[in-house]
Amino acid sequence: MNGFARAYSALAIGAAASLLVLYYPFTAEDAWIVLRYARNAAEHGELTFNRGEFINALTSPLDALIRIVLHKATADPLTAHKGMAVLYSAGTLVLGAAKLRRGPAGQAAYLGLVALSAPFALWTMGGLETPMLALIVTAFAVLLWDAPPRLLPAAALAGLAFLARHDSVLFTGPALLWAAVGRPLRDWITTGVCAAALPLAWMGFALAYYHDIFPTSLHIKAPGADPVSLGWNLVYLGDFGLQSGLAVVLGGGLVLGIALAGSKSLWAAITARGGLWLGLVLAVIVYGLLAATVHMMFGFRLFLPYLPVLALLGAELLARGITLVDAARARPLAIGVLALLAAQQAVLALTIERFALNPSRVGEYQYIGAAAYERNFIPTLAEAAAAIAADWPRRPGATTRRPRVLTFAAGRLPWDLPDADILEDLVAYRHACGPDRRRLALLADYIHLVTPWSGSLAAQLPRPPAGYDVVWQRTTEFDGGDQTWMVLFNPAPDAVRLPAYVDGPCRLPEP
Repeated sequence: MNGFARAYSALAIGAAASLLVLYYPFTAEDAWIVLRYARNAAEHGELTFNRGEFINALTSPLDALIRIVLHKATADPLTAHKGMAVLYSAGTLVLGAAKLRRGPAGQAAYLGLVALSAPFALWTMGGLETPMLALIVTAFAVLLWDAPPRLLPAAALAGLAFLARHDSVLFTGPALLWAAVGRPLRDWITTGVCAAALPLAWMGFALAYYHDIFPTSLHIKAPGADPVSLGWNLVYLGDFGLQSGLAVVLGGGLVLGIALAGSKSLWAAITARGGLWLGLVLAVIVYGLLAATVHMMFGFRLFLPYLPVLALLGAELLARGITLVDAARARPLAIGVLALLAAQQAVLALTIERFALNPSRVGEYQYIGAAAYERNFIPTLAEAAAAIAADWPRRPGATTRRPRVLTFAAGRLPWDLPDADILEDLVAYRHACGPDRRRLALLADYIHLVTPWSGSLAAQLPRPPAGYDVVWQRTTEFDGGDQTWMVLFNPAPDAVRLPAYVDGPCRLPEP
């Protein structure tokens, strides 16, 4: 059994490298949002998206700070970020495998769930904070794994995880509180101070610099608790459990544990990691039911930072059950579970690459694979940006101010237009106005849109379409149908400017 498990682990590591090569070209469009913040900080001394507009659309301040360093240190910060992401994910694999080093079967199950995970590899290469947060969360779990838990370093990582993504507090907070039960008051105080130091420092900076402690995404893409959203998110959560292989490993571990060791023994094994389980219930299940399918969470991105911890817990349960079975019965059982994991992830990898970035029955990007996303979508955004850059210099007044561009995509197009002021929901949001793309269009020199994906042309424009000049237009297949991408020039934009801060007054004109 041990020889098979070790061979499987080695093959899983090799497959993980192949998956990273397969998905290396993929970059999520939102990655360029953070890149633009970092470029403005490095080159102009402002951690802003539009220079002079102090609006916080950063969901991962830690990722932004790292990108500033990469922008100053490298000529290609995106490639450098992908290189660091590979190191993050490699560290996650090493940490988890080391924790299970005494049980080759557990190691193999862990690597089968994480190293072979196509979504995990996709988001390692996706250009966002996901692999960094996964490493931090995994290290945090390892520090709390054994008794006594190492509270202070775990608390420091909890604070770091908050900077990587604020909603990580739903996992780290309950886990820390559980680990601190029974400890003296001084340990509670020192742990709380250590955990809160970085979050409070960032929120203090954000309040002073941006006039809001939260990013605009929290106001625009707030979790939804209506019955329809809960229903779709429940389906999505179920798809993650099945497609990740967690249902196989956790289910196998639970069945073996109950059948061979009894429910009391199994419950004791679970409560020994009770804080981690509680944190996962809140961060994955409860929060997942509210936010799993919001924009840019495709490919199970919301859940992936916690996949390694789920894999650790599931692999431990499975290995515990296998050790209670005699060798003759354990080998075929283990081989069956691990082979099923490998086959499942191979099919999923092909599906994501060729057919569906979001291999689920719900959510966005169900009909476009990673290859088509990079081949059709991202270059189309770059073409639109090039058309605006070529057109603006010939317009009257172009030398006296920056162009204002309304777009539905805040990443690649704005990155290619460093001197433009971008009007997009996340960066144009002001508390007094809310997101209102039709009113924002009245301020724009250029309107970048797609139809029918975002609605008809007339529905997206505040004035009749005949009043605009078509600067650029292209029709491509995208996410299940033909879409027409356009850049329109507005010959009479309103001169009103948005306030510099999110709490400023609303001055948007009426259509």
